[in-house]
Amino acid sequence: MAPNQALARGRQYPPKGSSNQHCESAAAGRFGAVLAVTGVDQYDALKHHWNEEYRPMKTLATTLLCSVCALLFCTNLPAQETVATANPVAVIHTSMGDIRLELYRDKAPLSVENFINYATSGFYAGTIFHRVISHFMIQGGGFTEKMQQKPTGEPIQNEAANGVSNRRGTIAMARTNDPHSATSQFFINTQDNFNLDYTRGDSSRGWGYAVFGEVTQGMQVVDAIRFVATASVPPYADVPVVPVVINEVEIVHPAQD
Repeated sequence: MAPNQALARGRQYPPKGSSNQHCESAAAGRFGAVLAVTGVDQYDALKHHWNEEYRPMKTLATTLLCSVCALLFCTNLPAQETVATANPVAVIHTSMGDIRLELYRDKAPLSVENFINYATSGFYAGTIFHRVISHFMIQGGGFTEKMQQKPTGEPIQNEAANGVSNRRGTIAMARTNDPHSATSQFFINTQDNFNLDYTRGDSSRGWGYAVFGEVTQGMQVVDAIRFVATASVPPYADVPVVPVVINEVEIVHPAQD
């Protein structure tokens, strides 16, 4: 029966008060009648007997009610937490602060796995953000403070066709003119760079740059890095004058398989 139908007939589900309270009220009425015949002492004895007999029922009813309430409350929580923690989480610890990332393993599995492998091996420790262009992006993960490029593993397949745009705050794989040449280097977009998105797979430009995550905390750190003073260190341009060091990339919540 629908709630409005029940109310139209003058019924409420559940009734006001507990069934035990109803029983105790009725019992008190009966004991009041007994009082006139048996006297106070016998009345007290009977009332004590009643309470002892129905105490287990009252305790059981209370326990069941608490269990049902707890079940109803908790059923809404797991789904929210699952959504929040489905993808891996990483933190880039830099000399200017921390940048927290959600990694899109559901959309760019190869890129995320590649990034996690470099991070957990300790590869990123001591590398820098070596290319900083304020109204474009900040790039790092491949050079030391002395601008020496670190040796890397094999390049990975470009996943830019995953439909995720290079909008502000996203992290993407850096590469050469070869669309499938990304290794360790990455960049964080400091503005919307939709011109870096995949359009077609018949040219280097058309392939675009694969987004594999986004900044969830620490965008103020990204903005601080983007405005540092830069200079040329031939053959490289846009190099921060004071190195912005990546102390560590920490994987704080790997997704469960």
